[in-house]
Amino acid sequence: MRVRLSDKSYTQDLKAYLEAAECTVRKVGQGLLEVSIPRAPSEDQALREISLYLRTWQAMNPQVGARVEGEDESRSSDSAGTR
Repeated sequence: MRVRLSDKSYTQDLKAYLEAAECTVRKVGQGLLEVSIPRAPSEDQALREISLYLRTWQAMNPQVGARVEGEDESRSSDSAGTR
């Protein structure tokens, strides 16, 4: 999954945080990381875990945003189908 940061200067900090949480992380662009959790039994579980790690990291770094690419769009389409 790709994680995008609103401020690219925090890329290394987030990378180190996720690696400490046993994620596999690779920088793929300016403020963009490719993140996976090899131990996760499914892609859905990996998304839940990465989202939780991002929320925790953002609580410690409220000045910068971080999100899984595509996550907002899929939530929007899910909620649109339930109206």
